[in-house]
Amino acid sequence: FQAEDGIRDYTVTGVQTCALPISVYASHRQETPESQQFLEDLRERQLDVEFVVGDAGETAWCCDTIRRIREQRGRLDLLVLNACAPPGQIRLTSQQTGIAARYVAENLALAMEPLACWQSTLEGAHGQVVAISSAAVESAPQGWSHYVSLKLAVEGLVQGVVRDNPQVSGFVLRPSKLLTAWQDTPTGVLGAIPPSWVAASLLETLAVPAGEERLVVQSTFPQPEVADPIDIETGPADFQLVLAGSFTTDPIVKSLRFWLGELSL
Repeated sequence: FQAEDGIRDYTVTGVQTCALPISVYASHRQETPESQQFLEDLRERQLDVEFVVGDAGETAWCCDTIRRIREQRGRLDLLVLNACAPPGQIRLTSQQTGIAARYVAENLALAMEPLACWQSTLEGAHGQVVAISSAAVESAPQGWSHYVSLKLAVEGLVQGVVRDNPQVSGFVLRPSKLLTAWQDTPTGVLGAIPPSWVAASLLETLAVPAGEERLVVQSTFPQPEVADPIDIETGPADFQLVLAGSFTTDPIVKSLRFWLGELSL
């Protein structure tokens, strides 16, 4: 999914062959210290992820990338479309129409170009397309008409690709606010859910055979159930971490405990 720590316009595609485990290609606009550190962290965990630098809204880049994937892996099984710039507040006035139209056009290309270049490869592998939309299409916030228009247009593209390619199935996810850098204010976190809930729900959906319904729209993402949670508070503490804040710190306590456990601190 789209990284929020300096990596923007981030599209993930998963490919799989019979003899190899799942491989992931992740695209982002430009190389940054954050992207390099992220890649190193993934490789330390022995995850097969390859970062592809470029603009997913450019036809040439999309064609070169899918050619590379076909040469290296032979097929494309899953395309996740989630690249999008932060929406911001844009009131639809005569002075703002140019800004709104440019936002829609630039971000729509991030879904349209990959779909146009890659749908035939997905068709050959009986592949799947996942579009990360938003709950805003069902209840639009004030000043977000441009964002809602964009997400509805992306949903329409996926519907068209599924209709035009009988061997391709599609999933449209409409999550509510997510706990990312876009919602890093005391009021922004209210009602927001962790991105991992959406990811876990998607994995559960993909694990079930498609059946007759080739386009699924999902709007609810419950908290995943953990069968055997790890007790990260057992054993003597190596040190004490004291946390203070000008607002409630509860939302990040669990995350801190988890990562301290992961790092064996």
